Amino acid sequence: MKTILTSIFLITLFFQTSQAQVNLQDTVRHVPIIAYWDQGDTFKFKVTKKNTDSVDHKLVKHEERAYIAQFIVLDSLEDGYRIEWKIIENLNPEKKDIPEDLLLDAMALNSAQIIFKTDTLGRFLEIENHKVISEFSIKYFKSFLKNSPNQQDNELILEKYTKMFESKSGVENFILPEIPLLCSLYGGVYDTKDTIYSEVELPNPLSNHLLVSKSEFYNDYIDEKFVSFYNNYYADQNSYIEMVKSLYDDEDEIVKGEINKIQPTIIFTNYFSYHLPYGIPADFFSGRLIKIIDEKGILNIKETTIDVEMLYDED
Repeated sequence: MKTILTSIFLITLFFQTSQAQVNLQDTVRHVPIIAYWDQGDTFKFKVTKKNTDSVDHKLVKHEERAYIAQFIVLDSLEDGYRIEWKIIENLNPEKKDIPEDLLLDAMALNSAQIIFKTDTLGRFLEIENHKVISEFSIKYFKSFLKNSPNQQDNELILEKYTKMFESKSGVENFILPEIPLLCSLYGGVYDTKDTIYSEVELPNPLSNHLLVSKSEFYNDYIDEKFVSFYNNYYADQNSYIEMVKSLYDDEDEIVKGEINKIQPTIIFTNYFSYHLPYGIPADFFSGRLIKIIDEKGILNIKETTIDVEMLYDED
């Protein structure tokens, strides 16, 4: 069952997904989010990534990584923008017992140049040098697993992760999901009054099965200089089970039978905020909450979050 739970938590990492307190909703119906950037524009962000696991209401894992990055507009062209995402400070305390090969590979990954492209409105297009990031990431991950005690689960994990790291979508949606997150709403015009409900099918690069989900999108706050929105997804339980089963070969009937017994609750929460009227990104949040009741009735919870906070120069 542990391997099944590993697959369940793994596949959920790769999805690309109260009363609103507002000041201007009575007068402003729609707000466009459009990038107005010039070459040399620079913004600073703190990025915090957390992973927590609990079993039977007991915390069994808590991991946190944080860094500070600069968002630097390299080129403002007729067809869009080229932007460097430059990691300038690693905020993680160094572990004294970390193996040397893992430490060196982590340092190489953190110092790699990261360049991405958007269109003229600020919509994310691609990480330009994703192959370089992929190579660093695979090397780091192999070092990480080599030094991990859980070798039984590592074969499945290595196979799936390596496949992801080799793809452009894997780099953009798993290794550096904070970059597409920053550009999520650019190029659109958004309703500040009504909550938009819909049913969507979310793709996942690990599976050909689409995840059916209920979606809600609504304005959280707006004034003359700032706007924020929430976009939440609630996954269909049966659709999610079918997606997890698609990771296994047809002959794995025993495993698929165990998967049918689980009771999953999957919620994706996304928060976006921007400075108006110039489309400057502000703060962002992306959360994945997975609750699984296994065949023994034990509750397993995994929560992954990405918090991107704009840092302002002190006057």
